[in-house]
Amino acid sequence: MIIRYRQGLQRRQLVLGRLVDCGAELFAIGAVLSRAASPAAPAESIALAELFCRQARRRIAALRRDLYANDDLENYRFARTLLDGASPG
Repeated sequence: MIIRYRQGLQRRQLVLGRLVDCGAELFAIGAVLSRAASPAAPAESIALAELFCRQARRRIAALRRDLYANDDLENYRFARTLLDGASPG
């Protein structure tokens, strides 16, 4: 994804935000799995980690879907119209 936008990525803040959110979810998955695998973790921690990871995978899938199918351009145009003082529609 980063290769696709290259230099223009700084202008695509919503895309960048989604990529950062994906990274944060992946970090959280790693942290949860690391904690659940530690010897000091309670017995039910594996089941809780599985539940968390399943939900995180679903959030990541939604973020990845939104990278390509979103309303960012339409939202920008609408906001620009309002800021310019014109009536939308």
